[in-house]
Amino acid sequence: MAAPGGRKLPKRLQIDFKHKKPCYEVYTPKGCNRRDLVHAGISEEHADALLWNDYHKKPMRYTLIRPEEWFWTDRDWWENEKESPHLKAMYDLAGGCFTDLSPSEQAGFLGLPFQAETGKKGRGLMWIDDGGETVDIVRFMHRRLTSLGYDMMPAYSQGCSLMVANINRADKVDPAFFDEDKTSVEERELACKGVDDVLSRPSEVWDRKPDYYFQILNTLSSRKDYDRAAMLETVRVIGVETYARILKHYCMHRTYQNQMNHPGLPPLAGRKNGKLQFFFITQQASFRIEAHAFIRNYAYPLKLDVSLIQLTPDKA
Repeated sequence: MAAPGGRKLPKRLQIDFKHKKPCYEVYTPKGCNRRDLVHAGISEEHADALLWNDYHKKPMRYTLIRPEEWFWTDRDWWENEKESPHLKAMYDLAGGCFTDLSPSEQAGFLGLPFQAETGKKGRGLMWIDDGGETVDIVRFMHRRLTSLGYDMMPAYSQGCSLMVANINRADKVDPAFFDEDKTSVEERELACKGVDDVLSRPSEVWDRKPDYYFQILNTLSSRKDYDRAAMLETVRVIGVETYARILKHYCMHRTYQNQMNHPGLPPLAGRKNGKLQFFFITQQASFRIEAHAFIRNYAYPLKLDVSLIQLTPDKA
């Protein structure tokens, strides 16, 4: 395996950067150090920049992001200046990054259905639905998919995930802090029991702290429309079995080392002819980490159906 220019890569970087595997399958404690970077042809100046820790004002031993995730890391996460030379050097080794692709190219790369939709644009990030109401992009597409015959869950549905997190913390098992080597099977099974506790009686769990859940789940929303009824509607549409599989998958595979993403549902999901479909939507030039992280860590291993949608303004 060779670096750009034909130079042989060091063993640590002789990997498939464009893999589509879950992060927990490709995680390795071995990082990429300065010697690896220089051996791969990156200048010493650029290697130093990639290892610099701005918070501690000193270089790290390894690059903060492991090479298995270079391709999958949004460019803007690394630095606001997209054309910075040290960033370009790393991306040259990885063969680019996922967010360099257009939405249709991303769907093709992931092997997913892609829909190009148009709509009436409002101000800023808002859209105008068929009834003339100004709504955000998720609610706009929620209404369109409903008109197309989908039985949709409420937009931005994360209630059960939060309730499970609270149950698990009360039992002193938090997958966010599970250790790759130290966490026992029994601890993971106890976390999975928290999933069953919530999904077997979601109304009862919600009613223990209704104000808390309502406030947390609506903090960033101007509509304040995610409530107990919306949570129960989400469980109905997703189905207890499927929802449990998603939440337990996180409990069984997450460690703070592998940084598996939280099992938040995509912003849109619905059923048509009995088939459950998840949707990610963008009006931007590409889908970002929220989409590919769910697809790699949940959709692929659990065989969930996901579609990508790009919404663009109607031509005047």
